[in-house]
Amino acid sequence: MFLNLFANGVTTAETTLFPIGSTRHTVFCVIVSIFFVFQFFRTKRWYQLIMAIAVAFSMIVYIAPENKTLFYTVGVIELILLLAALVVGIVQGRKIAKAEKAAEEAKKAAEEAAEQTAETVQANAEAVTEAAEQTEAAAETVSEAAEETAQTVTEAVQETADAVTETVTKAAEQTEQTVTEAVQEIKETAAESAEKTASEAENHAE
Repeated sequence: MFLNLFANGVTTAETTLFPIGSTRHTVFCVIVSIFFVFQFFRTKRWYQLIMAIAVAFSMIVYIAPENKTLFYTVGVIELILLLAALVVGIVQGRKIAKAEKAAEEAKKAAEEAAEQTAETVQANAEAVTEAAEQTEAAAETVSEAAEETAQTVTEAVQETADAVTETVTKAAEQTEQTVTEAVQEIKETAAESAEKTASEAENHAE
């Protein structure tokens, strides 16, 4: 009954309300309302929900198509809903754009921080590697110095030992020579004394 009132369009005495029949208009309103509701749940844009309400609300005129008060009331409400959808869409769009910009800036800052951290870590790793290389070089230098010192000490000890051996040998040779000379002198003195004693004994005997 509701759809059969205006099979070829809803009219008043002076004005055609819609250029299509009520059945087509109702189907159009249902499809569009469902589409806007689906978009609202998908994107969370409030203007889409307002548009779904506005499209569905346009069918109120079918209740009393000859009532101009209802007709103009629906028209005013439709205008208000459309303006509300426009304002809400602009405001929410700016908020979303601002949030996206903030998220992009935060992402960029995070990427820059991560890059700086990576550079710092790489620089620290290079510094540690360089320090390790320097430590290794210092250890090699110390090892070489220790080897040179050990060799020098060994040579010094050997030279000292050789010098001591040579000195002892010379001292022994000199001592032996001195002793030999002393013994020889004692022998000569003893011989001379013996000869002198013998000579004196002979003299006494005579």
